[in-house]
Amino acid sequence: VIGTDEATDLAVIKINAGRDLAVAKFGNSDAVKVGDWVLAIGSPFGFDHTVTSGIISAKGRDNSMRQFGAEQNFRGLQRFLQTDAAINPGNSGGPLVNMAGEVIGVNTAIVSETNSFAGLGFALPSNTALKVYNQLSQSGKVTRGSIGIQYESSRDQTKLDAYGLKGPEAVIVSAVVDGSPAQKAGLQKRDVITEIDGKKISSGSDLQDYIVDRPVGSTVKLGYLREGKPQTATVTIGDRNDLFNESVAAAPNTRAFPNAPPGAGGSSSHLGITVQALTAAQRRQLNLQEGGVIVTSVSEDSVAADAGLEEDVIITGYVMNGRATPINSVSEFNALDSRLKSGASLLLTVRVPPQYREEIDVPMKVK
Repeated sequence: VIGTDEATDLAVIKINAGRDLAVAKFGNSDAVKVGDWVLAIGSPFGFDHTVTSGIISAKGRDNSMRQFGAEQNFRGLQRFLQTDAAINPGNSGGPLVNMAGEVIGVNTAIVSETNSFAGLGFALPSNTALKVYNQLSQSGKVTRGSIGIQYESSRDQTKLDAYGLKGPEAVIVSAVVDGSPAQKAGLQKRDVITEIDGKKISSGSDLQDYIVDRPVGSTVKLGYLREGKPQTATVTIGDRNDLFNESVAAAPNTRAFPNAPPGAGGSSSHLGITVQALTAAQRRQLNLQEGGVIVTSVSEDSVAADAGLEEDVIITGYVMNGRATPINSVSEFNALDSRLKSGASLLLTVRVPPQYREEIDVPMKVK
């Protein structure tokens, strides 16, 4: 084994065969078009030397799509060719070839409710495989650029309205790694990235594809919006492996609050929830610097219930009209309710049991 790359599930191996081996010719996967005929070769269910045929049915499928179930650190790093050539368990690693016999993909995955072929097969493009091969064969590892952020590429109109954006899509920073180039350049959670090196970006894949191929140590200029105001930052590219390789501290596996804590409560008729304050001890347990309130009940058929909110969720703030506002007390939660009107869009910032590990923004639209 010369090297492996977990993000693309590829390895480079050296074979000492003692003789010349037949060599497959690689094609240019960027030149592949939807509708091109292809053959998938592999050993489905142990039947080796099996060939199936079909067409390229889509390009650029992103492994951040929930159907692929990729780990957080590897989401968005694979762009698949989609084919309706029959691919089943045992086809993985086999070639997808065009009608000239050139390898234009590496069979990788299927999406199926039965774990058998359902017309949705996916292959890693050959150009991606060659990039990985070139790095592994030279250094035994793959280096990818990163600025140390996690992002959401959102088309949710309620979320866009809460940020005061017209859409149709926005790249929103959801987390910034401590000590990362992005943090040093001043980027913050909820910044909306709009361009990179003067080029407009409309999706997270535009941003990531540009950054992962940049050399470590080089710089990029980002344009972004913060509370609706244009900003710029020059960010140095770091090594993705270094920025995202640290393991997350173990989280508690039991609910921190099996019963509602004592204290003064508040409610929101617009959202359909009641809340109570957190004690100082509970804030320390959750590593909350300041207040936050805990949801004690959720009304059926309410805005909060429709958004999936449940009891024991911790509310730490909200975003409305592009402005992020913390909630440190029940009185501040009640102040939020007084601002809400029918048709208003907002993001409720919450921590969800049992881990209470990270904050997420839940989009809501008042009825």
